[in-house]
Amino acid sequence: MRDLTQEEKDRINKQEIERSEKEYEGFVSAFKEKKCFYCNQKLDYFNKKEPCFHWLLIPPGIKKNDFNLFLKNSECFRLIAYLRWVANQEAKFRNINDLKIESKDSRIFETTIKFQDKEWTFCCNKSDLEGHGRFIFPHCHLSIKINGKRFINFNDYHLRLSEQDLFELDSHLGKNKEIKYHWGRGAGMQDLMNLEEDFLIDNMRTTGNESKSTFHMSNIIQAKEGETISGDEVQDIIDESKITGKTITSLARKKLKNTSIITIVSPGEGVVELKKRYSRGSKKENG
Repeated sequence: MRDLTQEEKDRINKQEIERSEKEYEGFVSAFKEKKCFYCNQKLDYFNKKEPCFHWLLIPPGIKKNDFNLFLKNSECFRLIAYLRWVANQEAKFRNINDLKIESKDSRIFETTIKFQDKEWTFCCNKSDLEGHGRFIFPHCHLSIKINGKRFINFNDYHLRLSEQDLFELDSHLGKNKEIKYHWGRGAGMQDLMNLEEDFLIDNMRTTGNESKSTFHMSNIIQAKEGETISGDEVQDIIDESKITGKTITSLARKKLKNTSIITIVSPGEGVVELKKRYSRGSKKENG
């Protein structure tokens, strides 16, 4: 890859983006018809002899043991990518919690994905990547909940990370310097947090339903030395926010010139909770 010219890299990137967009458009079109893009069957179709990605949506009749062979032969990052696309059909970004600030330092990656009444959590510790006990190969763990009840527990499966998974993981962690890794149409909360703060704040809009909010913003506003903050200016900003849908934060940063504003951006109430897996040896498991 290092030997490629910039022109060759641009051409390959363009081809990959076009291929990915075409696949995503086909996925969305099929999903709207409640069909699977990959097998062309209905999403509620289940046949033990025909494993497919849409099995992760738990079609009627499927049992936990039916996943044994399917998960053994699946690549972890492809499963995650599929579920990210699914989650973003219901609510963009906030149904995918992969926030690093909510994850332990011992986690290589940890993601909870939600769609309707189902939640999937993928988790990989440093010890999982190195292999441990009789599972001496790199692996991750999966939990599935339906209506808050466990369908698959973290300790039910040790999903082997393939060579492709390990390549993608290294790229995701920034170890492949020639590759900038992102989830594209499967972007989640961390992808939003990685955006430039000014761009993120300027493009936010208010919501009338706090329970579905993607972000929460708190501000500390101080007048510069020798200056004051006009109550009328603040009220004008509040009124403009109600009319335009622009956030008070973005308006204040533009209009309150003689102030110092510190903004704290945090996940909103609508973001799915990152489900935790206790360390090995714990007496119980959360998730």
